[in-house]
This record gives sequence, C-alpha cells and structure tokens, in this order.
Amino acid sequence: KEAEEKERKRLAADLHDHLGVQANVILHTAEQLRSEVDPGLIGHLNDSAKDMLFFLRETLWALKSSDVSAENTWLRILNFMTRMKRTYTNVRFEINGTPPVGLLLSSAKALNILMIIQEAVNNAVRHSRGTLIRIVSESNEAYWRLAVTDNGTGFSPERVKGESYGLANMKQRAESSGFRFNLSSREGTQAVIEIPLG
Repeated sequence: KEAEEKERKRLAADLHDHLGVQANVILHTAEQLRSEVDPGLIGHLNDSAKDMLFFLRETLWALKSSDVSAENTWLRILNFMTRMKRTYTNVRFEINGTPPVGLLLSSAKALNILMIIQEAVNNAVRHSRGTLIRIVSESNEAYWRLAVTDNGTGFSPERVKGESYGLANMKQRAESSGFRFNLSSREGTQAVIEIPLG
C-alpha cells in the first residue's frame, strides 16, 4: 500500500509538471497571437493543446486502477499510433505483434511504457528525417519486448547525452519500473524496452 501510494504521488507530480510546461507554451503562444495572427503559431498552439490533453487523458487512465493489463496498454499504444498517422501524413507508421496474455502491470509501469513509446516515436518524427517508424511487440518466457525503429539518419547517443531531456526521461522511466532499456543508432534509430514477465 505504501509503495502504491508513493507511485500514485509520483504520477500526480508527473501530471503537474507536464501540464505546467504545456500550459506555459500555450500561454506564451497566445500572447504572441495578440500582436500578430500567424498560421504557424496557431498550429503550434493547437499541437500543444493536443499534447496536453493526450498526456492528461493517459495519466488519468493509468491512475484509475492499481493494475492495468498488457492488452490494455497495447491498445493505448495502437491508439497513439493512429493519432500520429493522422497528424504526420508524410511518414509511414507500422505496428506489429501482440502483447503477452494475462500480464498485469501497476498503473505506474503501464504509464511509463506508454510514455517511453510516445517519446521514442515523437523523437523519430521530429529528428530522424525518416519516412518509416515501426513498433514491434514480441514476448518470450522472460520478457515483453517493445521496439521502436525508424529508417532515419541516426545520431550519436553519447553526443546528445547531456542535451536531451527526452532520452534521459526514457531511461529514468525504464529504471524506475525495473525495465531494460536500450537505445542504438546507426542507420536509423532503435529504442527497446524489455518488461520482465516474472
């Protein structure tokens, strides 16, 4: 009970922090729109509001119950990818595989899986200059493995180590949940999380 309460408080802090950042972006953009109507600024404001609502919806979903099934978590990933397809029509999004049957996750772990996947896909869209982003789900007796791969230009993880909060957040989320996390980039980039089944 104590550990569960600690996780719920941490999730509440995540919600507060993320929405605070997004609200400031919206506020700043709205201030700029007062002086000049710019279609680019309007689009940016719209995207920020959508991101804010997505994070709020997914966090509240995770907080509703103490345990979440892998199937339900996978469904949220599918829904996220459908949303990305509608927004980024110049990129092909593929999703393959199925989640392990009967696996229950704490709400904190389920949300961390979703946020890691979201961050990896967003990074690929924004930075890779790739035309294909793929998510693959597979499992064996020990792990549920989720891999996000793009066909972009790649980058040096060591070079951006101290500059990317997104990469640090993915690693921190994985570590706090007891997941294995690996990021590799050569011709394209692959982010992998492995969730223990035992």
